Amino acid sequence: MAREVDGGEAVAIATAVANRYYGVGNKMREDLIAEGVVGVMKAVASYREGVGCKFTTYAWKCARNEMAMY
Repeated sequence: MAREVDGGEAVAIATAVANRYYGVGNKMREDLIAEGVVGVMKAVASYREGVGCKFTTYAWKCARNEMAMY
């Protein structure tokens, strides 16, 4: 079952993750947030209920992975 996430929720999750990683290297905070939003959107597309974690935890991991690849 797909979950719907509005833009505000995606940005909120991405901002929370970006605030932890801001200042590591020469990455700009806005760029980290943009990459995090991409990660959250990928999480929305690939999340399956019943895999053992909440959506927010899964989205956090996906956003963090996108930021790490940036």
